Amino acid sequence: MRKDVILSIFKGVLVLSAITLICTVLLGIFNIITYIDPLQSAYNNFAKYSSNKQYTKMLEENWSAQNAKILYYAQSTDGTTNAFLSIGNGGYGGSVEVYLIINASTTVIERVELGNHSETYIPNLNASGYFDQILNQKITELQDSSIDHTSGATWSSRAIKRAVLAVAEYYKVRPDMVKDQTKTKNSMQADSNTKVNKNLFINNRTRQNQIPFYQEKIVQNKEGWLL
Repeated sequence: MRKDVILSIFKGVLVLSAITLICTVLLGIFNIITYIDPLQSAYNNFAKYSSNKQYTKMLEENWSAQNAKILYYAQSTDGTTNAFLSIGNGGYGGSVEVYLIINASTTVIERVELGNHSETYIPNLNASGYFDQILNQKITELQDSSIDHTSGATWSSRAIKRAVLAVAEYYKVRPDMVKDQTKTKNSMQADSNTKVNKNLFINNRTRQNQIPFYQEKIVQNKEGWLL
């Protein structure tokens, strides 16, 4: 093969390699700029859905129930509000995220909001009053029979129901985590027998200093779980 032909091919390969490298770098920069941290997003929505209350204690739970999972749990700084982001499986378009804002003292569900989902039948749920079965109800009293499926949106309503019931189950198995902290002043620090280790919630450098709260690692003592 002639030398000039080989040189031409080599130059073409170099140009293509350079273009690929530049595109990869630009894509990486774009992803960094447009990246939305899911934990930060959950925190922002907790504040938004609870009249801009502040949350200084937040857990990345990933606590699983039947066909559902609690992704994040937080309690407001004043100890009066519990906030959950739960996800229910089995919707028409897949999983459905559900935000629940709950009064820590009365356990009444004060607000229900949907997060990420691909459902197309949510208007049917709104029209049927489906969420009235959940809103203003005590989370501690909700059972499987408390929430009916909605005709025309059966799968969507089932996924939402599973997400809500996962929170109800959480209240049963981890009551110390969701108790009204205003009734037990300084209860999270008062127990001298419990060592509470305060760490930044996120150690990853890409998230560090972006989250306006910290996590207190969960430890267990003879009285149960403490944040």
